[in-house]
Amino acid sequence: MILMINLLIAMMSDTYNKLTDLRTGLFWGSVILEMPKHIYDEHYGCLSIFPFVFSWISLLAMPLLLLVKNKNTLKFINEVCYLLVYGPLSLCLLVVFMTVNIALLPLAYLKTVFYKAILVVRYKNWNNCGHFCLYIFMGIPFLLCA
Repeated sequence: MILMINLLIAMMSDTYNKLTDLRTGLFWGSVILEMPKHIYDEHYGCLSIFPFVFSWISLLAMPLLLLVKNKNTLKFINEVCYLLVYGPLSLCLLVVFMTVNIALLPLAYLKTVFYKAILVVRYKNWNNCGHFCLYIFMGIPFLLCA
């Protein structure tokens, strides 16, 4: 009987040691399982998703959202709030992105021409030569499209 109790204690101790190593992973796994419950609400999402700087807009929209009961009107108010906050931000980011891409275009073109020239010299292949000639003439339009 004592031998069985010692065996049971040893098994429980071993299981406890394994789970103490995994407890952080188990905790974060349960947190991740709970995340879908905090998804974006299409009617009242503007009350919780704004950055801290623009949280005053949600305070202005809250009385209006409480008074309106029509779901389509709630969706419209929510979309207008998002356009007010994220519209100018996304427009500024688009301008910065396009400016940096256009500024780096000559460097990307020259680097690729140099790389393709190395491939032509190294492998002496007509296929590489054709790609090199095509890129010399069409490289800038390719890069602008990308």
